[in-house]
Amino acid sequence: MDMDIEQLVKEILDCAKEVRKELKQGFEEKVYKNAMFLEIKSRALDVKTEVPYDVQYKGTIVGSYRADMVVEDRLECKRKFRTYRPKNMSICPYV
Repeated sequence: MDMDIEQLVKEILDCAKEVRKELKQGFEEKVYKNAMFLEIKSRALDVKTEVPYDVQYKGTIVGSYRADMVVEDRLECKRKFRTYRPKNMSICPYV
């Protein structure tokens, strides 16, 4: 689906609201993650989970990182905020 980043963030936040409405609170993080995956897919958006990235420091790989979910290859979605993100990747926390 072709949309700008603001529209994409709004769509993901709408997904999170729907998941929150259906599940409420009290489940393990994996339950919400699985529900978010299904909700995002139901909106015909491309979503991948556990996407690996190399972490570079001044051009040298110093470690690796796994993004919880990446939507449309340009927006990382996660339940908890972390300070690292791959280059050119926006972060949208959910639930």
